Amino acid sequence: MNQQTQQPAFQPIAASPVKVSRKPNPLYGIALLGGLLLIICSFLVWETFKINTLQLSISGMGAVSSSGDSNSPLASFVAAKATSPGVISIFFGGLVVLMAGLGLLLNKKGFAIAGIIFGLLGAAFMFLNFSQAMADGSDTTVTGTPGIGLYLGLVAGLLAVVGSIAALVAKRR
Repeated sequence: MNQQTQQPAFQPIAASPVKVSRKPNPLYGIALLGGLLLIICSFLVWETFKINTLQLSISGMGAVSSSGDSNSPLASFVAAKATSPGVISIFFGGLVVLMAGLGLLLNKKGFAIAGIIFGLLGAAFMFLNFSQAMADGSDTTVTGTPGIGLYLGLVAGLLAVVGSIAALVAKRR
């Protein structure tokens, strides 16, 4: 008997792993900027009250500054009762910065989705504070107006969402 070894019809070829190199998606930078601004807005004035000659400005971190009659017991009372809701905007801004930074480095779509969620939560939080500040200004004895921190926070939250959406729909390279 003649034993012949049969060769397979197709010869397997040893393949080397293909290294996929993804370039950073610069659109994550827009979300990164929005997250940073969401953090910065916490330290700015969120609301200003005017009561007769006394004007009180309250930051997102609860710092109270007054002009006019600064020795007023009302100014001391407001300073003692001031809260710091800016910690929440720092939290959401930090999460947006983290997701955008990781998305910029790794160029993965999941980071853009997380950035959209955290940006929306941050924008909603700023909108609620903004609407509360507008409601505070409707009293006849006290004039309250939203401060620059709330305006910046609203824009920052929306910027984080827009940047994350842009990074999500952008074509991968």
